[in-house]
Amino acid sequence: MEQSSFIKINPADSVVVCLRPMKKGETIEVDGKTITLLQDTPAGHKVLINDATEGTDILKYGYPIGHAKTGLKAGEWVNENNLKTNLAGTLEYTYSRRKKRSMGSSYRGLR
Repeated sequence: MEQSSFIKINPADSVVVCLRPMKKGETIEVDGKTITLLQDTPAGHKVLINDATEGTDILKYGYPIGHAKTGLKAGEWVNENNLKTNLAGTLEYTYSRRKKRSMGSSYRGLR
């Protein structure tokens, strides 16, 4: 059995995920359609299945993960340069180091 070089996670997805690094010019068969990769695409990254106009939602896991910043062609590597998140507002992340918990003087080991 030949192992696939990509996976389409959900039938509604507009992208497939490369399971290995793929080269520009390679072809893949998705939903009965032959798609030629337009760029070298690293493993774990997305390739568009159908052309998408600017603003079109891009689906992965069956849900929109963002929208096309410009018109995109089938076979294009979808990444942060051509995909804009649909999340709104400012997202902040802070990291607070937790203090080490002390066993205290009451710990007497296992008995």
